[in-house]
Amino acid sequence: MVILKIIKHCKEFSPALVTGQLLGLDVGSVLEVTNCFPFPIREEDEEIEADGANYQLEMMRCLREVNVDNNTVGW
Repeated sequence: MVILKIIKHCKEFSPALVTGQLLGLDVGSVLEVTNCFPFPIREEDEEIEADGANYQLEMMRCLREVNVDNNTVGW
């Protein structure tokens, strides 16, 4: 399901560069990606970092509330 979410995000905003966060579990030598979410695409560069950090924190808080793995394992 994660790969389908990534493909969908890429297709929706092609040819623009897209980014997002990978969530999951890191147990021993195994890294399991269980979920992901896209970062919003912004036109203006000035407020990207502040808005991006707030969006990321809010998204992870919401995922935690519904018991979804919310450990960052990549982006």
